[in-house]
Amino acid sequence: MFTANAALIYRDVAVPARFRHQQRRGEERYGRQWLSQHGFRLHHLRSGACFEGAGDALFCGETLLAGYRIRSHIRGHQELGELFRCRVIPLELVDARYYHLDTCFCPLAPGVAIYYPQAFDVYGRRALNELIDDLIPVDEAEACNFACNAVVVGR
Repeated sequence: MFTANAALIYRDVAVPARFRHQQRRGEERYGRQWLSQHGFRLHHLRSGACFEGAGDALFCGETLLAGYRIRSHIRGHQELGELFRCRVIPLELVDARYYHLDTCFCPLAPGVAIYYPQAFDVYGRRALNELIDDLIPVDEAEACNFACNAVVVGR
């Protein structure tokens, strides 16, 4: 189980995953149960869209970047923006090797991130370049070793 995919958490609200593939759907109830037991308010997407939590939705500063196409559907992104009262930038993932946003993009701090450009369509690359002041590309070898699939600890 990849716990980042279980939900998107913002303050005390958790948006639980609705996994696209049957093989992962058995995880959903355990994730919801844990989140509920630990004081999070659960918000289920009204659209019923497949959504794979923080695997496909990452904050960079106050902006939520949300990947779609391979595992998560775009339909839920607007609802996330309304719920969290934030700007949401949808990013289409175009390379099946990078099936979640967190496999090809990692915010390091507000305005700073690493990413693999070829995982995104032209619009996504342009949006990221306009939004993030210090956007650091990783090369294909680094991307294939999941350099962007990282956790930031401190600074």
